Amino acid sequence: MDNSTIILPEEELKNKDTASVAQTLYKFGFNVIPLTKELLPSVSYEVYLKQKLPSEIFTQWLSEKIFENLAVVCGSVSGITCIDVDEIRLFKKSFRSAELLINYCKFKEKTKKGGLHLYFKFNPFVEGRCIQKSVFGVDVLNYGLSFCAPSRNSEGCYELIEAKGLVEIPGEFIKEFKQRQIYKQLPELLELIKEIYIEGYRQLISLYLSGFFKKIGFTQEKSEEILEEVWAEFEPNLTKEEKKQRQTAIKGTFKKSDAQAIKGISGLQEIAEDLLGIEEGAKWISELSKLFNYKPTEATTPEDLEEARRLLRDPLLLDKIINYFNQSYIGREKEKKLLYLICLFVKLNSSTIVIVTGETSSGKSSLVETVLSAIPEDVKMNFTATSERFFLYLNKPLHNKIVTIYEINGATALPFLKTFVTEGKASIGSVVKIRGELQPVEIQKDTRGLVLFTTTTKQAIDEETANRGFVIEIDTPPELVRQILTQKQKLKTPNFKILQTLFKLLEPASVVVPYVQSLAENFAYDKPRRLRDYDKVVALIKAHALLYQFQRHRNEKGEIIATLDDYKAIFELSNIIVPSLSELTPKQQEFLSWIKPNKSKTEIKEYWKSGKASRQSVFLWLKKLTELGYIEVNDHSYIVSEDLDFKFTGLPQPETLPCSILQFYNTTQSVDNSCNELSKVQNLQDFTIRQESDNVSNCKKLSKMDFRQLKPNSINTLDNSVKKSNEKVIDWIEELEEF
Repeated sequence: MDNSTIILPEEELKNKDTASVAQTLYKFGFNVIPLTKELLPSVSYEVYLKQKLPSEIFTQWLSEKIFENLAVVCGSVSGITCIDVDEIRLFKKSFRSAELLINYCKFKEKTKKGGLHLYFKFNPFVEGRCIQKSVFGVDVLNYGLSFCAPSRNSEGCYELIEAKGLVEIPGEFIKEFKQRQIYKQLPELLELIKEIYIEGYRQLISLYLSGFFKKIGFTQEKSEEILEEVWAEFEPNLTKEEKKQRQTAIKGTFKKSDAQAIKGISGLQEIAEDLLGIEEGAKWISELSKLFNYKPTEATTPEDLEEARRLLRDPLLLDKIINYFNQSYIGREKEKKLLYLICLFVKLNSSTIVIVTGETSSGKSSLVETVLSAIPEDVKMNFTATSERFFLYLNKPLHNKIVTIYEINGATALPFLKTFVTEGKASIGSVVKIRGELQPVEIQKDTRGLVLFTTTTKQAIDEETANRGFVIEIDTPPELVRQILTQKQKLKTPNFKILQTLFKLLEPASVVVPYVQSLAENFAYDKPRRLRDYDKVVALIKAHALLYQFQRHRNEKGEIIATLDDYKAIFELSNIIVPSLSELTPKQQEFLSWIKPNKSKTEIKEYWKSGKASRQSVFLWLKKLTELGYIEVNDHSYIVSEDLDFKFTGLPQPETLPCSILQFYNTTQSVDNSCNELSKVQNLQDFTIRQESDNVSNCKKLSKMDFRQLKPNSINTLDNSVKKSNEKVIDWIEELEEF
């Protein structure tokens, strides 16, 4: 017996004198009711079903010698729950935990009809009296009377088997009993499923239901029985072959050992949200959970939805999101902001590649995983490594997905994915064997909105890959290491369901950047790759505006109008964005600044000898800086180029944008879900905006020009090209490169 057992005087309870047994039970807190020889109450007892029996009343009953038989009151008033087993054979057949329950009980009696009374500490897992003897051969009494040994009548007697103490009801029995109760509510379950059980989703619903049933402890047989009823109700014409396929899938689900890897209620929520909407989908899952008395940790609740909506109206929205990340990952707030904004590219149909670099054990993968925890599972695809043509033959869509390949060394498909990111589509010719013969086929993939994340310990990333996306180098200075060591014990996993719900609430929409022309005029133009770099910055501005869509105006077309605040937010991340747009890493830029205006070869040697960098790193840096024209070399020294100011140095200052834009967007106006309607009421036809919109319109027209007519043989030509571009830079990059 464990420490929680309430010890009972077994010898006293074995007494054949009913009054003596009644005294013993009353002494241990039981409400005891006297019965006649016919097992009928001798007194009015109803009041004592809910309140303690006073000692003077009990003493009076004893003095009146009316305890010919006795009963105990079940429930919280006596602190006991009685499991009344009427049919032992049926009970054992119905419950896998029956033997455990009987053997674990330390206070049990044999009933006059050969059943069992099993007494346990009070547990309110059922309310009142749950009568199930006709179905399962057992009743659960948390209210009312239970006849107690040594009571007897003409039909038989109650015999004490054991009375060593009161113990807790085994959790296994409670769980199984609840499951049996749930199955009794099958009509309610069918009514709930009816809302989402439509063509195109039926097979997935069956699969996800089986996963859900396993998660809550149902056997495969019980799950199949329930699903058979579902199919009979909604698909009476289901063929044997289709049913066999589904049964095979169910068996596969129950063969999996790790229940966490099984998609159950989260998959059902995806379907419910897709068909009913986010709010109604959350309500549907809540009803399903109540029906099964299950508290899901993986599904969105109405409370999560409300908190997500509150966040979307918060002016400090992005900072609040980062606060969630900070609960499980220390430091690197700017990197978290940048990575999260890039995740929003999927809602802008903008494709990109992100390479996070850093030393071993610097937290690259953990950083990516933390940020991606805010993204719904159906948007993400994670791989440790892939084969070269895996994504070509993958039978899943890639558009508007976030694909993560941990460690770039395992990304052998990277050349294909780089093309996917640039083109927004893929069309690959290949051959397959059809009926024994090789036949040419064309494999097409829509990759719009594809965001690829990967990590590497390599410092040098080839230029072709780097200029197609973002290279984020994370540093681990001693102060960060100390911060991690001192705060590591305080880390916890936040409720990422709120952030996942927030992501779902963000509607894909077009974003208009009124100052895009001014941004182009002030952007660097030192080399052709700036065309792509410019496009990345514009995409980040749009991502920030999209995130704040419930706090931004919209035009008559429903397009979100970005404010200067959106650019300021991106500009604040310059120190990690600029290295991504530069061919130089931060360490290489630091080395270049050290050389300026010139350093002798002897001084260079002292640089690596001092331990600031390895000899090999310095050699590679010098080679790269020379090839890119940052430095010139003579017999004795290295000289920084006089044209260094012409090189890319950073993003334009927000102050360089027109004052008219600043005047209009000096404050952020808050709006709610009805922002579309509000934008129609508000007078948005400000002259400044009309003027900027006209400029944008002209840019769009110019961006459609045939760039084969423009030969980028001078910086001025490239500058003009950028000025004439707007949102569709990607459309004419290929024409420029082909030229």
